[in-house]
Amino acid sequence: MYNYDHFATALVAAAIALFLIKKPELSGLASGLAFAFKLYSGLILPLFLMELRDNRQRLSYFVYFLLGAGVPYIAQIVLNPSSIAEFFRYHYGWGLENAWYIWIFGKSDSPSAKIFGLALGAYLVLRVYVMDGSLLSRCFLAVTAWLFSSYIFTPQMVIWLLPLLVAQRSALYLWPALEITNVGIIMTWFGEYDPVMPGTPPQILALLRAVALGLMGLSVYYHEKGESPKKLLFRILSMGHRYV
Repeated sequence: MYNYDHFATALVAAAIALFLIKKPELSGLASGLAFAFKLYSGLILPLFLMELRDNRQRLSYFVYFLLGAGVPYIAQIVLNPSSIAEFFRYHYGWGLENAWYIWIFGKSDSPSAKIFGLALGAYLVLRVYVMDGSLLSRCFLAVTAWLFSSYIFTPQMVIWLLPLLVAQRSALYLWPALEITNVGIIMTWFGEYDPVMPGTPPQILALLRAVALGLMGLSVYYHEKGESPKKLLFRILSMGHRYV
């Protein structure tokens, strides 16, 4: 599982780099291969398509994406026909893990919590798609939005952010807080308690990690709008003061 995250992240980085040096066909292949390893890379596909000049280029990019994703999937289906259905059944039955809203719903197997997370994620990602901003910033925000709202956020998923974070100077100062809490989740996971329930050390750290991730996303979002971190902090403090 860890290797899959590494492969997908490396391929996403390659897809972005190839796109920036004007090699969209190779970028499409890399993006498709990344999708074959981890579905999250599909979040940035629409951003690539929107950056292209015309529908012919978009169609070409999408065809190369399908080629990159399709070959591994077809091979998997041929070699193990039941594997795709088993994959979706397994993830459908996976409850909340390190999602901050476990503190709201209180149960890791809550269907309402899953629906809430998926709806929130869809809303945030769509907001990223329609906003103005650079490709790199919007790629970072799309993945950040999904991680923030996902009902499954295992520690290794933080790796997804690495190739996207390097260009986001406004978010870098919060990266240590996210990494420290993320490592803390791993180190406290195997205690004499149910680690997915609110009030346990892993979920306290997961909540703090969500705060750090949310602030990272906000810092990039408002930086794209021309606001400095100081102005963002003042905005957050003003909102908090309003409700005190």
